[in-house]
Amino acid sequence: MDAHEILMSCGLKVTRQRQAIVEYLMDAAMPVTAEEIYRALSQKEVSLWLSTIYRTLEQLSAKNVVRKTMLREEKNCYELVREGHRHYLICLGCNRMIALDSCPLHGMKLPAGNDRFQITGHRLELYGYCEKCQRDHH
Repeated sequence: MDAHEILMSCGLKVTRQRQAIVEYLMDAAMPVTAEEIYRALSQKEVSLWLSTIYRTLEQLSAKNVVRKTMLREEKNCYELVREGHRHYLICLGCNRMIALDSCPLHGMKLPAGNDRFQITGHRLELYGYCEKCQRDHH
């Protein structure tokens, strides 16, 4: 599905700015902030305001096209909702994010007595220091 189809499928008007934002998210390997999107699109000479990016991200989040999470420096980060999900190691020193290859919770069994609880999703974020930051600070 391309950016145009994604916008059409969730009922949002297709604009050049919205398409550029969705295309950027499609290419992003990690969740990104609105400011990162703004800087990247500005370098590509796409004319849009930061407020337009925030508004579009909120609209896409409300339509479950984009997942909003607070991963780095207490800032909202956004990623396109895709098949499956990802978890990250987040460095407190440099804010680098490292995606885990698999979900460590896959196959987890609930403690006895919770068998009537229906799990519909989860998030897992692990915080610490990457190898470089460990070397630099010790």
